[in-house]
Amino acid sequence: MSKDLTRGPILKTILSLSIPMTWGMLSVIAFNIADTYFIGQLGITELAAISLTFPVVMIFFSLALGTATAVSSVVSRSLGEDDLDRVRRYTSDGLTFGLLIVIVSIVVGLQLIDPVFKVLGATEETLPIVRSYMEVWLPGMVFLTVPMAGNGAIRAAGEMKIASTIMFVAAITNIILDPIFIFGWSFIPAYGVKGAAIATVIARAVTLIASLYYLHFKFRMIDWRIPRFAEALSSWKKIIHIAIPTAGTNLLSPLAIAVATGIVARFGKAEIAAYGVVNRIESFSLIYIYALSSALAPLVGQNYGAKQFDRVQQIMKSSYFLSFVWCLAIALLLALFRFEIIEIFNPAKDVIEVGGKYLLWVPVTFAFLSVRLMISSFYNAIGKPGMSVILGTLHLIIIFIPAVSLGGAFFEIEGVIGAHFLTNLLIGVFSWIIITSQLKKKVLLK
Repeated sequence: MSKDLTRGPILKTILSLSIPMTWGMLSVIAFNIADTYFIGQLGITELAAISLTFPVVMIFFSLALGTATAVSSVVSRSLGEDDLDRVRRYTSDGLTFGLLIVIVSIVVGLQLIDPVFKVLGATEETLPIVRSYMEVWLPGMVFLTVPMAGNGAIRAAGEMKIASTIMFVAAITNIILDPIFIFGWSFIPAYGVKGAAIATVIARAVTLIASLYYLHFKFRMIDWRIPRFAEALSSWKKIIHIAIPTAGTNLLSPLAIAVATGIVARFGKAEIAAYGVVNRIESFSLIYIYALSSALAPLVGQNYGAKQFDRVQQIMKSSYFLSFVWCLAIALLLALFRFEIIEIFNPAKDVIEVGGKYLLWVPVTFAFLSVRLMISSFYNAIGKPGMSVILGTLHLIIIFIPAVSLGGAFFEIEGVIGAHFLTNLLIGVFSWIIITSQLKKKVLLK
């Protein structure tokens, strides 16, 4: 049914899971870049309209990602316990839970398109474009949430290559279909921004078909019988216990960046341009760290379920080692070539100077940030998302937002850079102290 992650060399196993996941995450980036690029060819108004959809799409995406994380957690622990009936039950109920989220989201979302986007700043010119996009995208959520839940189960089984391949095929499908539906081709009319939504829905439909195929035919992880309501409700409670906190934590990051961007925007065009560039560079630089934290979940989950607690601790130590090696290499690379890298995105001298300061100092603390990400993944994997929420809130709400507000007020862009540096440093240390103290007290490994 799945790979047994409770045996074998730990470092080799982590690499075999995290490297394919990196390619999967790069596929997601390519998916989004394609939409932005082709819509940008239509004009500034269309690009502005699609930009307005980002916060709302992020909310729904966070719900889907939270569901996938929850399914991965409960399924991986059940696999570790060798309880195959429960594996099938959690997988099946995870898919139906995703479907319930979709139904509620469609009903509520379609009713609130105009009022929500007016609050977000949509004008008479951009609102019709936004509406045409969301009226297709929202019903297509069934092809986002359900396959993401399915992919969570596939990852729990340790099949990262299959999960990543599904993501890659979706990205390629979207890249091919985007220009066809946006600009028209042969008998297909030009749908404009609406065409991007159509292409996205079709590409996501491919992931639904693929995930259901693998779950049913290859892994036999779906139980097609209709469960008793009490049985399904019990599964949903366990999924909700992880899904909602995870979704909420996922939303904190764009909120914090939005606050910081608003502060930087007061300093001038060069500063805001540089800040936008370095945020993209940072996200791309940490792609392996995000993949590693994602790969950690099934590995920790299966071993925790099998009560191999010593192996769980060794897994965490190995993840710290790999993340430190990656982050130190990235920090060195960005420091040495910071000006050349910034110039690729924007040749303006002021932008290069500001961006160069960020890339010289902040990447030094990436290793500390990676500790927080590994530990959050650990807590979600063992079914204790509350600690992950605490770390996320401490990181972004309690430390970062006050630090960036004060730093920006007193030292402008240098203060913002300092806030990033200080926040990464502190959250890494705090995360380490918290998990170390709990492990010593044997609060977690029981």
